[in-house]
Amino acid sequence: MPSSSSTINCFSSLPSFFPVYSLIAFYTPGEGLESFKSESKKKKEMSLAEQASYTLINVPTDAEPPSELQLRQELEKGDVKMKINALKKTIQLILNGEKMPSLLMIIIRFVMPLHDHTIKKLLLIFWEVVPKCHADGKLLQEMILVCDAYRKDLQHPNEFIRGSTLRFLCKLKEPELLEPLMPAIRQCLEHRHSYVRRNAVLAIYTIFRNHDFLIPDAPELIAKFLEEEHDMSCRRNAFMMLIHADQEAALNYLSSCIDQVNSFGDILQLVIVELIYKVCHANPSERARFIRCIYNLLNSSSPAVRYEAAGTLVTLSSAPTAVKLMEFLGDQNELAAADVLVFVHVHAPAGAMQKLVTADGTYASQSAFSTITQTKKEERPPLRQYLMNGDFFAGAALATDLTKLALRYIQLTDDVKKQNKFVADSMLIMSTIIHLGKSGLPSKPITDDDVDRIAICLRVLADKAPLMSEIFNAQCRESLSVMLAAKVEEEKAQMKAAEKKSVKIQADHPISFTQLTSRNELGTTENMFELTLSQALGTTGKKEADSATSSKLNKVTQLTGFSDPVYAEAYVNVNQYDIVLDVLVVNQTADTLQNLTLELANQK
Repeated sequence: MPSSSSTINCFSSLPSFFPVYSLIAFYTPGEGLESFKSESKKKKEMSLAEQASYTLINVPTDAEPPSELQLRQELEKGDVKMKINALKKTIQLILNGEKMPSLLMIIIRFVMPLHDHTIKKLLLIFWEVVPKCHADGKLLQEMILVCDAYRKDLQHPNEFIRGSTLRFLCKLKEPELLEPLMPAIRQCLEHRHSYVRRNAVLAIYTIFRNHDFLIPDAPELIAKFLEEEHDMSCRRNAFMMLIHADQEAALNYLSSCIDQVNSFGDILQLVIVELIYKVCHANPSERARFIRCIYNLLNSSSPAVRYEAAGTLVTLSSAPTAVKLMEFLGDQNELAAADVLVFVHVHAPAGAMQKLVTADGTYASQSAFSTITQTKKEERPPLRQYLMNGDFFAGAALATDLTKLALRYIQLTDDVKKQNKFVADSMLIMSTIIHLGKSGLPSKPITDDDVDRIAICLRVLADKAPLMSEIFNAQCRESLSVMLAAKVEEEKAQMKAAEKKSVKIQADHPISFTQLTSRNELGTTENMFELTLSQALGTTGKKEADSATSSKLNKVTQLTGFSDPVYAEAYVNVNQYDIVLDVLVVNQTADTLQNLTLELANQK
């Protein structure tokens, strides 16, 4: 998980009464040391402040959504508990796409003046998701009242209300709302509590990055703040801002206190390692200036700092004296020693190479590339091979099996912690399959049907509704039993029909040869050429209507899939040089479709 405080702040701003699921970035490690170095390089180049974090609010689907009038009455006349529940429902409806414009003024009048901390936390989420502008892009007039309310919260005596408000301002994108709040944000840098100062630095950094005209002197302000600050978390945020806003100021500060780096906290040391890596990677001449600092950080008390410093040292310097990772293997901390094993590999000494001579006197040779590729394909597990080939039906079947296993495990185990761990592991596997299908690595991408199936399984495990548990555990098995029984009955009926089938032509039935037919038989009204042709094709004795029907069914061509919103199939009739298409189009949606066109293209 990223160590960025901005990530932690994003999650801490969400009240604990919402079910929360964090989205984890999936990473597939490469093979060998080089791929690890390249991934470490990319990881260092990525800013810790810009690593995104996400919050999903789970909405139960078994309840009917409330009406706007009902929410208005609860927000206007209800007590604090009713207003909290109504505000939750309003947030959920807005996240689902509802506008709710009439509730905006109701919330400003009857909810914002309340001093309940739960309501204040919910209001932070509400103002983050609610539309703040008209259709033409102009700011709503009501937002002026909201801006004034948050100006008062930035001056609130409670430090946690100030800090949560500053975190909320990091997510605002409208400069019209932020401009009146800038004096109050500057004053928060001088607050007595480090929690407020830390979030004030993050707010200034975010505002400067998005709207630098609102606070053009932000780098100078933060540089002065950094010189006077003593709290490590505040110094870390300020130093991180200088790295991205004014790197020269960050280097000057590091040069002034480079001998004191070992006494800093681990969170500040990690950011210093990031700065040194970026500077030395962009300008190799600066390596001699900061290589001693990296050496000193190898003796840090934090395993994370030692790990990052070792990776930076190996990347920046190839000198034998720079690589001292083997000393870490004797460390008492097993995690630090395990991290070093990724870098250091023991290789057996290679023997002398000899050329092989075949019997005819030529040198034997073999392509190493084709051999390695073939070995990798052979060593792939079957399920991974199916997924890499684009056969994600197996992944959808695996998701269904994991869902059944998880639901059955919940019924058999009373430990809630074990239940959640098993369900989380199952959901991680399903989401990884979807991520793999959309990553472009397989030969064919995942289909929408397979994505829908896996998404349904994820939703079932997230909701844990009793109805879905009954369907997956009992009714699915019953449906399978009914289908298998029907298939067995069908096979038995076919076998009985085959046994009762009568022989139309006996073994001693005479064969009619046209060349040996008498003149009297040739004088019949039937056309002998058509008769012999029909006998050869096996269509004699069939009714004309049945023949026409069967020929039409054989010429039906399916144009779209059965699960597509519009299903289309065509009957192709070829008459000399004319091709006639009889197209059947079925609208499978609940909406009325207009101006629907059918586009045909030849298949090369």
